[in-house]
Amino acid sequence: MHYLNKLVQAKIDRAIVSALLQKSGLPEISVTLCGKTMIQKLNQKFRGQNRPTDVLSFDCGDIIICPATAAANAQKYRNTLSNELLYLLIHGLCHLQGHTHGAPRETARMQKAEQRYLAYLRKKYKINIRGRV
Repeated sequence: MHYLNKLVQAKIDRAIVSALLQKSGLPEISVTLCGKTMIQKLNQKFRGQNRPTDVLSFDCGDIIICPATAAANAQKYRNTLSNELLYLLIHGLCHLQGHTHGAPRETARMQKAEQRYLAYLRKKYKINIRGRV
């Protein structure tokens, strides 16, 4: 079962989110959208970094996304906010599947995993998202 806890208003197609969650093959995922203050507190508590971030993933199946940080990223990477939110969901899913982006080899594996999701979105939904790791 998959859950979407929408705490912040953001334009995103829930059918596409559901399709990505199903495609992940992960048994249970919770996606929460939150503000900068909350994600900064979580980033400090769990990663020791006292700054807002765009996405956090937890082994229990939780993905936390900050739309405010995503909006800044969207401009930087020339994505729409909706597409940036989808990219961050994909990035979080890849982390839940065990991918990381520390060492070059790990980064390459994570990029491949992200590219598979992005290709799926291009093919099925005609959505072109600029990805990166």
